[in-house]
Amino acid sequence: MKPFWRIAAPVICVALICGAAFAWHAYKAKAPQRRLAEATRVDAERGDAKAQFDLGHMCFHGEGVPQSYTEALRWFRKAADQGNAKAQYAVGYMYDHGQAVHQDYATASLWYKKAADQSYAKAQVNLSRMYYFGLGVPQDYTQA
Repeated sequence: MKPFWRIAAPVICVALICGAAFAWHAYKAKAPQRRLAEATRVDAERGDAKAQFDLGHMCFHGEGVPQSYTEALRWFRKAADQGNAKAQYAVGYMYDHGQAVHQDYATASLWYKKAADQSYAKAQVNLSRMYYFGLGVPQDYTQA
């Protein structure tokens, strides 16, 4: 059993050192994302709708901040309430797919409609799909 540990112990040590080095490199590589997220948070907390949407996007994807659909929805809602079409679409998308909320097609269609009324193409496509399949709205091929 001793010969096994003579080989295994150094191999394990090297693996741990390499793993730590890799983790440190990954941590350092994401430093610019974290700085951008912090700067965006400052503007978002001041009420800037674009920054609120951007921070929501960062939270949704885990870019510079821990991924959190709940936090993403919170920032999307703040921007959406100010009329930001991308944020309105994002809120609709989260209700459509049940992310951070229970899936609710009716609520999703309302948010998609708000963004679609501002000519936001992605919202128009998703609202059309909802009319086509009758998801949260009465099925209506003409509307679709």
